[in-house]
Amino acid sequence: MAYVSQANISKELGRGRGSKTPSISFRMTKSGSTGCRVTKVTGLYSESIDIQIDEEESKLRIGKSENAYKVSDQGSFSVSKRVLRMVAKGSNSSVRVELAKGDDGWWYGSYGEKA
Repeated sequence: MAYVSQANISKELGRGRGSKTPSISFRMTKSGSTGCRVTKVTGLYSESIDIQIDEEESKLRIGKSENAYKVSDQGSFSVSKRVLRMVAKGSNSSVRVELAKGDDGWWYGSYGEKA
């Protein structure tokens, strides 16, 4: 096995903060609410977005929408516990969903295997 320099990897990937992969994450906060975060590469920072969920297919999509969730300039926002429980399949576990941009401008992802 060969040694691999971690300094070079760190320079290529950044300092470990943020993600180059488009994704959305859901987690239960200490106060009991649901905290969400989108990565910067989605371009959704400081935007109003909607989250639409297809429970049968275990898929979701997010996109810009008026009168919806307001994303901070750091990518965070809050949703109801119901959203977390839908995505986490009934639990309060943290979930991260990789996203891919659709031709219609929405970001699409799968959050679990179909039962």
